[in-house]
Amino acid sequence: MSKECNRCLKTKDMIEFRVNLKAKDGYTHACEECLMAAPRNTPSLRKAINAKCKECIYDPPPYGEGTCIEQIRQCLSPECPLFDVRPMIKM
Repeated sequence: MSKECNRCLKTKDMIEFRVNLKAKDGYTHACEECLMAAPRNTPSLRKAINAKCKECIYDPPPYGEGTCIEQIRQCLSPECPLFDVRPMIKM
């Protein structure tokens, strides 16, 4: 029995796929080789946004008041390209 890998598009034996009981056929969509080749530590978008905002606006004590995230939430600069996706004050 064989199956096509969704990543490399090669038809391989079912033994080359991991078991996934949630999938319709009971196996992963990608073969073991493709799964192992995928990067494991991809940085999150949220961490990248927070790091950029911290670089831009954060003033550590005694110069700034509040924590880094509190200062970022108080940013009112609509010219910032990250303005729409930055951490915001919950209302």
